[in-house]
Amino acid sequence: MTWFILFLTLVIPSLAMSQERPCNTKMTNVVGLGEDLTVSSTAIIVMSANNKRCSAIILETSGNEVRCTGPKQTPTADIGFPLKGGTDHAGIALDSRDGAKEETICIATGSDATIAVVETLE
Repeated sequence: MTWFILFLTLVIPSLAMSQERPCNTKMTNVVGLGEDLTVSSTAIIVMSANNKRCSAIILETSGNEVRCTGPKQTPTADIGFPLKGGTDHAGIALDSRDGAKEETICIATGSDATIAVVETLE
């Protein structure tokens, strides 16, 4: 019986730990190969789909407005969530419940804009 209890005290915590999904790998601007992305009047992918992504932050850094959508819509000057650096809407944080695993597409609504993306991965 003592061996059985010892076995359970060693195995159960290790099973619980193996079920956890640590999200401790941080990547910056994966689509831009480490560089910020320039967004213009043609929609581009700023964040590719990734099932191992836990969360992401998309930040507009140039002060020019962009609109971004998920994969089921195409952003336009009127469609998508607006991001504009230097305002309360400079960035958006996503987690795995609200689209962090999906592709994100952005378009500049006026002058070219700059996007930075930080992701945490399993």
